[in-house]
This record gives sequence, structure tokens and C-alpha cells, in this order.
Amino acid sequence: MHNLKEIRKNFDDFKNALKGRFLKIDFNELKDLDIKNRNFIQKKRVFGK
Repeated sequence: MHNLKEIRKNFDDFKNALKGRFLKIDFNELKDLDIKNRNFIQKKRVFGK
């Protein structure tokens, strides 16, 4: 399991580490999904459950 906070701090290092694993990952989409998820969490905190 990966720590998302650490990945955000060192996204390029994470990206480079996965290049050698023969995976097809759209890192732009991954970053966009993370931003959307964090925005959703913030809205949920503001407006309650």
C-alpha cells in the first residue's frame, strides 16, 4: 500500500519508480482523480455528511 501524501510530495519519483514495472498508467488521469477526490472530501467537510 502506498501513502498518498508521500506520493503527492514526490509524484515524479513515484512515476519514475513505476515505469520499470510494465504497467500502463495514465499519470495525468491519476493526478486529476486525486484532485477531484480531495475537492469532494473538502466539500463534504464543509457541508456535513
